[in-house]
Amino acid sequence: MKTYTKKFLICPHCGFHTGSSIDHLSEGKSFGPWYCRDCNRGFSGKVHGSSVVLEKLDSTVARTLDLVVLEPQLEPVYFVLSRLHPAIEDENEAHQHLDYLYGEHLCPVNVISDVAVICIGGDCDRHGLFQHVRSIDDSGEIDEEHIIDSFPEMGARSI
Repeated sequence: MKTYTKKFLICPHCGFHTGSSIDHLSEGKSFGPWYCRDCNRGFSGKVHGSSVVLEKLDSTVARTLDLVVLEPQLEPVYFVLSRLHPAIEDENEAHQHLDYLYGEHLCPVNVISDVAVICIGGDCDRHGLFQHVRSIDDSGEIDEEHIIDSFPEMGARSI
C-alpha cells in the first residue's frame, strides 16, 4: 500500500478549509488572488519548499449562481471520469452495470464533480466551451426549486 499526501490551503482570514490544493504548484511559484468559499475574502501566496507563505488581501468576492450553456457541438464532448465502482469480475456484467449507471441512474451533477478531462476533437485543453447566460446573487438557498425559478431561460418547471 502507498500513501499520498495532498496539500490544501486554510483561509488565512477565517481558518476555513478552502479545498484549494497547491500540489500542482512548483517551488517559488506565486498564486492568487484566490478566494475563500466561506468568508469570501482574498489571499495570495508563494510556495517555499514544503510550506506556503500566505498573504491576506483586502479584496472580497460576491457569491453568485451563474447560468452557462454548452451549445451543441460539431464534435462529441467526451468526459473522462475518475470514479469508484464495484469490482465485478465478469466483463459483460460490469459493462451492463456501467451502461445502467451512466444511462439511467447517475445524476449529471454528480458526474461533473468527477471530471478529470474533457476532450473535443482531440483537444483535451479546450477553453471557451461555455457561454455565460446570466448571474444572480447567491442567497445561500441552493435548492432545485429556487434555481429553476431563478433561471427561467432553462425552460424547467418546479415540481
